[in-house]
Amino acid sequence: MSAIAVIQKLLASAEVTALVGSRIEPNIIKQDTTYPAIYVSADQMDALGCYNSNGVEMGTIEVGIYAPNYLNLIAIKTAVRKALDNFAGNVAGFAIDLGRGKEGPDQYDDEQKQNVKVIEYPNAISQPISTP
Repeated sequence: MSAIAVIQKLLASAEVTALVGSRIEPNIIKQDTTYPAIYVSADQMDALGCYNSNGVEMGTIEVGIYAPNYLNLIAIKTAVRKALDNFAGNVAGFAIDLGRGKEGPDQYDDEQKQNVKVIEYPNAISQPISTP
């Protein structure tokens, strides 16, 4: 799954982990999580409809950032974009090509009392690396 590869790429970034530690989760951030934290969702990935596509999927990967204050949010967003924007390479058994992320509007989650930013990577490509 390409979300795991993106999570591993973020965990390999010293800048990202200096800001969020290992609090990078697939799909959602659990309610009892200590903030700041990041989620990565790749549920919009669909198999390419070409003959013998070898597991290639294309779609949108979403990275959501939750931070207790706006300055922290901006620092994390900058580190995430530095790690992921225009990345193409092999991570966690997948070849991924992310392109450049597109940011959604700044948000605030009243229930969690957190600043929120979503970065989408549309047209992301993922393919499992087969081992001989």
